Amino acid sequence: RGAVTFEEVSVGFSPEEWAELRPWQRALYREVMCDNYDLVASLGEGAGARAGSLRWGAQRSSRHHRHL
Repeated sequence: RGAVTFEEVSVGFSPEEWAELRPWQRALYREVMCDNYDLVASLGEGAGARAGSLRWGAQRSSRHHRHL
């Protein structure tokens, strides 16, 4: 199998779903997603995995950051 992208191992929440999470669930989500981000970035042999990670970084800033 080829490179794994961050999108393949990530999970997102709608604003409504995010609002339903408890603070400890949000903290756990952040921790797991950051660990996944680091792992995928470390496995990246080519631009595929890195590009997926970078795209997530941009999405994280715009989509999830306001909820963090």
